[in-house]
Amino acid sequence: MTLFDNQCFPTVDGCIAYGSASDGSHPCLFCNLTSHFSDLPNSQGQCSCKAGYSHINGSCSETCGDGFIVSLSNGACDDGNKDDGDGCSSSCKTEKFYKCENGSDTSPSVCVYRGLSLKVSLNYTTRIKGKNSGDFIFLIDPALLNLHRMNFSKYLTLDCNSTYKVASVDYSKGKLSVTADYTEDLEDRHCTFTLAYDPTIVIRPPSQLSFDVKSQTTPLVISNKLSEYQ
Repeated sequence: MTLFDNQCFPTVDGCIAYGSASDGSHPCLFCNLTSHFSDLPNSQGQCSCKAGYSHINGSCSETCGDGFIVSLSNGACDDGNKDDGDGCSSSCKTEKFYKCENGSDTSPSVCVYRGLSLKVSLNYTTRIKGKNSGDFIFLIDPALLNLHRMNFSKYLTLDCNSTYKVASVDYSKGKLSVTADYTEDLEDRHCTFTLAYDPTIVIRPPSQLSFDVKSQTTPLVISNKLSEYQ
């Protein structure tokens, strides 16, 4: 029960003024704005939290993971999810090597990686049976989660000194799969792979890798000649 005007009323979280109804009940009339409740109670007579806040243990706490920042302290962020490893942690704190900006009460934070240079290595390559296509599988370290937002087709080049076209690109948990269509044999070709980065996601120098495709009869690329450069 809540004491109001020397009378006891059923407690309504956030209520600061009660009234009397003809049926003998005492509905809430006004809610506590200073505690982030809405001004007036809802149709059920309950005080609800303002947008960007959640009702937790009788009070309104800023919601983490909804993509909005209302009153979080400096160093906080909200990118619209509760994933760790994408720059903004599950507790809405900016993670190491990231800078999160532009979060507001109308838009989510955008987190950019600014840490160590990314290293790209070739895992394997294989020819797709029955097609003039090949799969090139690269590994990216660290396996940044926010790279899912990047349009890799716009930022990578694969040059094997032959007529080819990148047909598809897929990224998942540090593994980058590139499928290329070609009109000339790739065996004994020298290839160079270059990956630049979307500056709204990663601010680091491009990564470059050089390798030889020894034979179409073996699925493995034998030689890696040039590592990632700074």
